[in-house]
Amino acid sequence: MRRNDAAHALNSELWPDNLTEHLQDFLGDMRRRGKPDKYQANLEFRVGRLIIDCGWITAKEVAADSFQAWLRGQTELKDRTANDYLEAARCFFNWLVKLGRVGCNLLLTVEKAKTKQGNAEEVRAFRGDEMLRLLAVSSERKLSAIADCESPHGGEMGMVVCKGISPRNILPA
Repeated sequence: MRRNDAAHALNSELWPDNLTEHLQDFLGDMRRRGKPDKYQANLEFRVGRLIIDCGWITAKEVAADSFQAWLRGQTELKDRTANDYLEAARCFFNWLVKLGRVGCNLLLTVEKAKTKQGNAEEVRAFRGDEMLRLLAVSSERKLSAIADCESPHGGEMGMVVCKGISPRNILPA
């Protein structure tokens, strides 16, 4: 359902022009709706960064081209992170559209990056021999922090708990 221009113009006087102010309203709505703090923090960081880096002062300055130009300059971002930025911005602009603060979400035309399934960096726990080599080259200060480690298996390096840190799956050599 579209608003007529007169109603839209009348109501838009009540809304902030600055995207940063819209973002604060959006985050307030997310809090009111009980969204998790980490989710809100990610939205605030990502959308806030886009507003600054893309030079989006008002909604009229937002364009798919400016987002894509920003993205091309972010060579350190992995595809998944780039998609997270896009989704955060889309979520924000969908909210603006829903409330009638903007006419449409121009970022809907931006395609997501293709993530490389299976080519992600391997993330795993240290093997026992790797942990021993790490400990061997650690400074005394680091060693003293790890000195209180306990193994639930009586010295076996299967599962080690170190002052609140619990590396998982440390395999014996």
